[in-house]
Amino acid sequence: MKSIHAAGVASLLIATVTTAAPVTETQFPTRPIRLLVPQAAGGSNDIMARNVANHLTQTFGKQVVVDNRPGAEGIIGTEIVARSAPDGYTLLLASAAFTMNPAVRKLPYDSLAAFDWVAKLGSGPTVLTVGPLLPVGTVKEILASGKRSRVSSRWPARAVFSISAPRCFAASPVSILRFCCTKAASPR
Repeated sequence: MKSIHAAGVASLLIATVTTAAPVTETQFPTRPIRLLVPQAAGGSNDIMARNVANHLTQTFGKQVVVDNRPGAEGIIGTEIVARSAPDGYTLLLASAAFTMNPAVRKLPYDSLAAFDWVAKLGSGPTVLTVGPLLPVGTVKEILASGKRSRVSSRWPARAVFSISAPRCFAASPVSILRFCCTKAASPR
């Protein structure tokens, strides 16, 4: 397979609901903190969250509990945090889906207004791959190929971003995109 590195990076960030009043160091935390991960347990976001939770637990002297709430490309877990009390006791480990979702769907929360950004934990490239039979080397060539052939492009779904990416390209008038599950992506 050929790989094309797309513009942009997928960043992992911790966000917390905006606090209503300033909290002093001596007051916070007085009870356990919830670190919500809107992806399934066992993935890279979960591993990152568990490392962060362990460090914060040692730093604060209060338990930081990781709570995985996957579904709807991260929207379910993110909405829980957006609707939580604005007291700093509910944190969100956000991923690329957090930045992609507002571009491809109407959300039940305001991504910019509902959260205060606390820290950038890491980043990585976003990669677009094509099969060896497609003679392209850039995203521009993929779009041009779609315009010339007027053939549907099939996008396999194996992860959150691979589900969002076709929706972003679908807005382009020069390509027709169709979502499909591959054997590797379909439930067994």
